Amino acid sequence: MRDTLYRLSLQGLRPLERADWPAPPEKAKLCQDKGQTEEDCHNYIKVLLSYEQKLFACGTNAFSPICSWREIESLSLVSEWVSGVASCPHNPHSNVTAIFANSGEYFAGTPTDFTSSDTAICRSHGASPRKSVMLRTTQYDSNWLNEPQFVGSFEDEHFIYFVFREIAVEYLNYGKAIYSRIARVCKNDSGGHLVMKDNWSTFLKARLKCPVPGDLPFYYDEVQSVEYLSQEKILVAVFTTPTNSIAGSAVCIYNMSDIHMAFEGPYKVQESRMSTWEPRSPSHLAREHFKCNSDTRYHQSIEYRNYHLMYESIQPISGEPVYKATLKRFTHVTVDVTDTKNVAKQLVVFVATQNDEIMKLAILPRYEGACLVETWRLKNGKEGFNINTMQFVKASMSIYIGSDNGVLRIGSERCSRYKSRSSCVGAVDPHCGWDDARELCVKASTHLQDSYFIQSTASCPTVNTPVDGGWSSWLDWEQCMQDDTPYAAYSDDKPDMCMCRKRRCDNPRPANGGQNCQGASIAVTNCTVHGGWSAWSGWSECSASCGIAVKSRRRSCTSPEPKFGGRVCVGLDVKDMYCSNLPPCPDPALAPVDGSWSPWNAWSPCTGTGCGVGAGIRERRRVCGSPAPKHGGADCDGPRSERQSCDLRPCELRKATAWSPWVQIPSNTSDGSYMEKRFKFLCKAPTPEQIRLSLAREEERYCNARGTCSSTPPEEDSAWEPWGPWEACSAACGGGQQARRRRCRNTSCEGPADMLRACNTHACVGVLVCLASVIFCQRRGSLPWNRQPRVPSSPHYITAKQNSYVTVPLKEVPRKAKRQPSFSGIGNTSGILLSKSNNLSNANHNNPLTTPKLYPKAIANEYDSMGTLRRHSNQPNNKTNLDIEEDKFY
Repeated sequence: MRDTLYRLSLQGLRPLERADWPAPPEKAKLCQDKGQTEEDCHNYIKVLLSYEQKLFACGTNAFSPICSWREIESLSLVSEWVSGVASCPHNPHSNVTAIFANSGEYFAGTPTDFTSSDTAICRSHGASPRKSVMLRTTQYDSNWLNEPQFVGSFEDEHFIYFVFREIAVEYLNYGKAIYSRIARVCKNDSGGHLVMKDNWSTFLKARLKCPVPGDLPFYYDEVQSVEYLSQEKILVAVFTTPTNSIAGSAVCIYNMSDIHMAFEGPYKVQESRMSTWEPRSPSHLAREHFKCNSDTRYHQSIEYRNYHLMYESIQPISGEPVYKATLKRFTHVTVDVTDTKNVAKQLVVFVATQNDEIMKLAILPRYEGACLVETWRLKNGKEGFNINTMQFVKASMSIYIGSDNGVLRIGSERCSRYKSRSSCVGAVDPHCGWDDARELCVKASTHLQDSYFIQSTASCPTVNTPVDGGWSSWLDWEQCMQDDTPYAAYSDDKPDMCMCRKRRCDNPRPANGGQNCQGASIAVTNCTVHGGWSAWSGWSECSASCGIAVKSRRRSCTSPEPKFGGRVCVGLDVKDMYCSNLPPCPDPALAPVDGSWSPWNAWSPCTGTGCGVGAGIRERRRVCGSPAPKHGGADCDGPRSERQSCDLRPCELRKATAWSPWVQIPSNTSDGSYMEKRFKFLCKAPTPEQIRLSLAREEERYCNARGTCSSTPPEEDSAWEPWGPWEACSAACGGGQQARRRRCRNTSCEGPADMLRACNTHACVGVLVCLASVIFCQRRGSLPWNRQPRVPSSPHYITAKQNSYVTVPLKEVPRKAKRQPSFSGIGNTSGILLSKSNNLSNANHNNPLTTPKLYPKAIANEYDSMGTLRRHSNQPNNKTNLDIEEDKFY
């Protein structure tokens, strides 16, 4: 594993977290500058240990080892960085073993330099709460360590043990040999004295033997992997023969009591390089010191420097391996301890081989031997699986295997593959047994107390029991040649090929009269298929009904269709033939020509008498002349013209206003009576930019001095003659006046003799006048009004923007203060609300209360065209006319 840390689920190996941890680019460049390959200059994770919910990880970091403390549930969260020197090797190909003691101190067996020439067993502070002295084995002293290859470490009571293989220093007088060792140090070792103060003072090692007894014993000398069972005090180890000899492997099991006994025996000492190795017993104080009982380093510092190798070797429990295999090399071992029907705490050993096989062994009681239960073959395509580590996990009853390509989980039992009682019980699998009630081979862990559960694990099965053959897994697909198609069949062409895969009847092989495997041993698919023609179809119709014509028939290369490199069909897939006995075709010049329409003309202008959307009609036409019908050809089909509705000018919008307030008409009556009028206007707008306003209706009423009004005029005073008829209006449009008169029969009559009224107030043709729907007139004495400039162009044209000036004449008429008209709200600062056609003047100086009177526009000598009052030269000097700047209309 390099450059990355993964956290996976235990059951499904589902990725839970990924933490990238590559070597820095500058470290990788420096690594290559020192002569290492690009492949080795990465960060290879060599140490991965957990301690109290923390994860301790160390990597080579491009030959600059570094370690980190991380949260075990959050790998990306690094709480501390630690130097990896003496904790992790520089070279990714070096072996290392490491362990945290219960006290938190970190022990490691690893190379400590760039070239991996200085290998040591070291202790560092690690996670210990107390500051411990960093110790190591003596540098470059072959009596301590001589090119060791570490395979494992474990803790037991007061000691930390290391298992490794090294060049045997005691055999150097006879040649070079590799021995397996187990070394131990005290956890409380405080180091030597003086020059030895940074070195171990309790380091001891002994030879670990795995012999085959005989007159000339044979030893499996090279330990490859170990697993320590702390509850059982058992050490399980796998050994192999040297690499330059015939391949062979063995499993040996050791008791910790035998290991302790060897370390309490005599030591093997050599006085000089030319002398032999002899046994020697140390003093009592030295022996107590090596038992971690007391600190005697000041008294024994010279003595314990000579004691490193134990004289007695450590033998396996039964004196020999529990299992041996020839022509195989074991690489890893892991162990499960399980209860069976007849044996408590039986060992199940899983051994990995160099050929990517996993062997399951059931260890017999009293370690008298082992039975091979089954063998699993791991394949990763055509490449080897290359197992790097292997561990059994009791929680999931599975074996987890780490390789260069990933992580693999394998269940520890396959009870369902045993179909009969004899095969299930005879397999001697501690994880399986026969359920007589259901007649199935089931897991043993949940049925041990059942009376109908049958299991036998006390002895290996007899070799003469018939064994039925079982198929291995299918091999990968590969090309194979079809039968009866030799290479010479198609000269230089390749032969016809298929895709084939095979399987073997060796899982297990039939033995002792057992049945052979049922089914085919080879599967074939995707064979080459050459194309073949289908039958010819029937002849088609002739291409013409007269003159020269042809007919055809077809076939296809589909019988069969070429597949998987097969040849296509050779030959024509279409055949043509002339049609015979067809009549000659007539002269083309006399042939009937059907008429065809010309393109449509453009649409005509939109016409109509109305207005608005869809009120008009437009038309377009076409002619039957492209071409015209000839020689009896058919006329064109369809209409020659078509019409559709279109949009005319927008219709005028008309809207009538509400009745205006009643407006008092000035009068000269002496009894205080008066007349009021109100108006309703019609606003027309052909377009939003042009607005026209006209008088739609007019009403009048007569009011007496008490304010009571009626639509009928009051009875005339008997002194007056009846009113005369109204005279003609002074103007035909745009606002005029008309008068009527009466005569007084007596010498004096109360009231006016003349009466005036407005007439023809509608706008003249071509003159547009529109007032705001509401006009607010400011009384005299309030804030001044600003006179607006006259609108350009015609004085009667009004744009969409509201005009502040209208042509409405005003004249002051005094009235009595008895009654305030319903339309007025006259006060010191209050305004009067009028309709669009009325203005209000309050410039009467004789009476503070005034009533506006509407006069026709025709009286031009008193009012200007802008609708503002002129000053009269005949007015009294003490009277002030309305200020032109104070007249403003909204």
